[in-house]
Amino acid sequence: MSEELPPKKLRFGHGLALGLLFSLALAVALLSHFGFGERLRERIWKQGPVVEAADFPAGVASPAYERASMVLRPTYLGTTLRGYAAPLLWAAGEEGGEEGLWRESFAIEVRTRVFANGTELSKALALGGDNGGVDMAVLSLPTLLLDAPGLKPAVPRVLMLMGWSRGQDILVATQGLHHPGQLRNKRVAVEMWSPGHHLLLWTLSRVGLRLGEIELLELPSALDAGAFLEKGVADAAAGLYGELLPWVLQNKGEFLDSTADVPHLVASVLVARGSFVARYPEVILRVIRGLFDLEQNMARYRKRMLKSFKQQYPNLGKPEQMLQEEPLASMEENLAFFGLRGQAAVGYAELYQSTTALASKLYERPPAPRVEESLELAPLKRLAKLQ
Repeated sequence: MSEELPPKKLRFGHGLALGLLFSLALAVALLSHFGFGERLRERIWKQGPVVEAADFPAGVASPAYERASMVLRPTYLGTTLRGYAAPLLWAAGEEGGEEGLWRESFAIEVRTRVFANGTELSKALALGGDNGGVDMAVLSLPTLLLDAPGLKPAVPRVLMLMGWSRGQDILVATQGLHHPGQLRNKRVAVEMWSPGHHLLLWTLSRVGLRLGEIELLELPSALDAGAFLEKGVADAAAGLYGELLPWVLQNKGEFLDSTADVPHLVASVLVARGSFVARYPEVILRVIRGLFDLEQNMARYRKRMLKSFKQQYPNLGKPEQMLQEEPLASMEENLAFFGLRGQAAVGYAELYQSTTALASKLYERPPAPRVEESLELAPLKRLAKLQ
């Protein structure tokens, strides 16, 4: 019969091994929880910090010769469904269908991509057209500046004023809430960083309410504001006039505020990635020329433009009314807005400084770049000289 180990010695050995394994697992968990594991991994593999395109000057991609560089693929332009979406979609034309204004008159191929909200559009601009995103975008200044940290990789440059919200954005409430001051402790639905969000901030400032005194509900898109009210999820909502008007009429809702009363509160601008501006200045120039052509000849293009938009978005209110509430800005309005010629009620620098200060005050955003660093007005100035 073979000799056996004493049972006590066997149990002690197993217990010691289990104890060591438990201690090791506990140590790993604690190190991971307090971030030491990540530091140790970085020290061993020496990966270092992430290098981004924003760490280099945008101009490094500029053409080396006088000859203008033209992009060999379509230029991707992003937008949300607002008043200016109809002219943008029509000017780009349909893929495999009718040629748009940009291709027919300015020999460039532009593809318009529509996004549900400004944040998704900002992410697409940060990605860039070569990576499934967009090269250029139309963003409201509140979206551009309040959502600025996510846009850092794009090194965005503002090129021109697209237009002002003149009644496109409204704040409405359920029956019985007649005054914005009654929003205290109420549920207010809004798409974050959107023009409607900016209107809400303005409204609260007029009645002395703090953000913490309302319950803010985040909408996936401004186009969902009516659904939140219909389901009884929200007591008030900020969104698009055309989308919210049917709900107000059917449910005897209350109008609390509108950008029609503050026509210089929300400006939308055309923005491009810094590297795209540097690499393809001729494309930028032709895109802007096309937009001014649209503005000047709106009466000639309007019928075809609105027909095309209705076919693509049959359930989106009245596009002709949306266009009236957010018309394309003229050359004269652009020059005044950027302080190049004439005088504007509110200029770009004023809006930029007030919105960035608000972002820092309410959301602890890092300091924004200087006003002049956010602009690329060479194409606009060149076209102004040609007029």
